[in-house]
Amino acid sequence: MGQISDYLKFNKNDNWVARMRKRKNTTCSNSPLMMEVGYATTCNATWVKYFISTTLLLLSFGLSIQAQDSLTIKDRLYLKFEGLAGNSYAHHNAINYLLQYPPYGVGLQVGLNSSGRKSWENDLKMPHYGLGFQASQLGSSYLGNAYAMYLYVGSSFIHKQRWKWCYDIGAGVGYVDNPYDPEKNPLNIVNGSAWNAFLRVSTGVSYRFARKHAVSLNGGLFHLSNGNSTLPNWGVNTLYYSLGYNYKLTDAHTKKQSAKIDEKSTRVTLYGGTGFKEEPPIDGVKFFVADMHVNAWHTFRPAHAWGGGISAFYDGSAAKVFSRNEFDYLPPLDEYNMKTSNYYSLGAQAGYMLNMHPVYFSFEFGVYIISPTGKDVYNRWLLEVKLTERIRIVGGLTSRFGKAMNISCGLGYDLFRN
Repeated sequence: MGQISDYLKFNKNDNWVARMRKRKNTTCSNSPLMMEVGYATTCNATWVKYFISTTLLLLSFGLSIQAQDSLTIKDRLYLKFEGLAGNSYAHHNAINYLLQYPPYGVGLQVGLNSSGRKSWENDLKMPHYGLGFQASQLGSSYLGNAYAMYLYVGSSFIHKQRWKWCYDIGAGVGYVDNPYDPEKNPLNIVNGSAWNAFLRVSTGVSYRFARKHAVSLNGGLFHLSNGNSTLPNWGVNTLYYSLGYNYKLTDAHTKKQSAKIDEKSTRVTLYGGTGFKEEPPIDGVKFFVADMHVNAWHTFRPAHAWGGGISAFYDGSAAKVFSRNEFDYLPPLDEYNMKTSNYYSLGAQAGYMLNMHPVYFSFEFGVYIISPTGKDVYNRWLLEVKLTERIRIVGGLTSRFGKAMNISCGLGYDLFRN
């Protein structure tokens, strides 16, 4: 249990923590972008609303394109039910104390098979996409239960007449019913907030034993964390296997169309996003963060693009990082001398984008060129939904490999396209 207490570092007699508690309901920091944050749920609610809005936008998109397709929604609609079990990965030694039994749960997916009229659908071998729901126990009474709603897309590596080897990728919102609480649940160092980001990847084999019926055996990973918006935030990583049953509402069959797959284009997009984060030790104080970057994307096939660009970051927690590193948490931030430039960093990145017009998912790997707090590399996971010809709603996670740094939401604007 010593490892848990070492991580929390929550000492009521600590001068620094006491002063920060006093400041909790006033300002986030003494930085140039001082923000008022009186309660923790404000920041979580912001990006939760973003994911819900994105869900509604995608559903509207899915319904709107049906008028142009020869197949009806009913012809393309399917349901998938699954039961899952697995093992939570203890990526920190202290988490071993919390795991009591294997996690298990149930899931439901409501999806559409591709019509084949879009070039990106043909390029991705006729994918399926839709809305998923999952309820699971997380393997410990301290961690509680998790409920998730997510958007997903999937396709097949191999597709034969009766069986196929396929994959799914999903992202959405998760709710944990027993998060960390300093009084009621101090041992939960995994989830600091009830609302979390939910990510899920899976692969498996499906066998169709009748025109409208199929069974599947799958394996995968799901992840829950809040992107450092509320500490603690080690997050849940669960490896699982599942048994599934697929039911298609009609026996209509979608066929690959003869759409062109040699489309190429280039665009330059300016992105801007904001969010909040916390820095250890745990004191409930949130810091404003901002991310502005510009990327050039080259679409070399309808569903695939590569690109790169530069990024400028603002991190309101920089003063706390400097104070923690140099003085072991002791001096209060208002007595710590910070240069304005120490809040800003500069980086360069390259990445890959999956195009499912008007939805786009990208992964980027970047290197800090200038970082006063000593950061070296970053990853950016970004979801875009195209609203107009040039404007996109954007949200995502910035991390350092598997360690989350912050979640941000914002807009993108296409500066150039051809």
